[in-house]
Amino acid sequence: MKKLVLSFFAILAALSMQAQEEDAHDFELGIGTGLNFIAKENISRNPGVMVYGEYRYGLSDYFDIGAQVNYSNSKGKYDAKDAIFNQVELMLVSDWNILSSGKCRPFIGVGLGGAYGKYAANQVKYNYFLGVVDPRLGLQFGRHYKVAFDANLAFERASQKEIRLCAPFTFIGFKIGYIF
Repeated sequence: MKKLVLSFFAILAALSMQAQEEDAHDFELGIGTGLNFIAKENISRNPGVMVYGEYRYGLSDYFDIGAQVNYSNSKGKYDAKDAIFNQVELMLVSDWNILSSGKCRPFIGVGLGGAYGKYAANQVKYNYFLGVVDPRLGLQFGRHYKVAFDANLAFERASQKEIRLCAPFTFIGFKIGYIF
């Protein structure tokens, strides 16, 4: 894990030294962590690591759209036994940049999409296909660096008439990204 984080920051440092001309296309790679905030009596999920990639197209100085793929992994407990949680998401994203320029640009946005989540405990695996709503806010520093908080809300179909939050895969996230 330490090697992954150090490698990520070494690549960011090397890339930030290159000149880049301004255009409407942004590619972002980043890492983060998530904290599960919905308690369920027999399931607990520890903070884990997430990695993501995102493409955005700027429709204007204030508004952009794109897509994000996100992978997260963490450990926890299921029925008092050790468990491993994995989640892969694909979302369409859109951000409103509150300031059109400057060294520190706040933004607010949302992602909508789907996810595949699984956890394994005591040699038993549980699989979920989920809908995801991901409101987010953050800051972009200069042209290349971004920090964001998001509330990853994962929904499952409980019955024909009920859709509810899926506790093991709903979390608050913190992400740090580098924009190419």
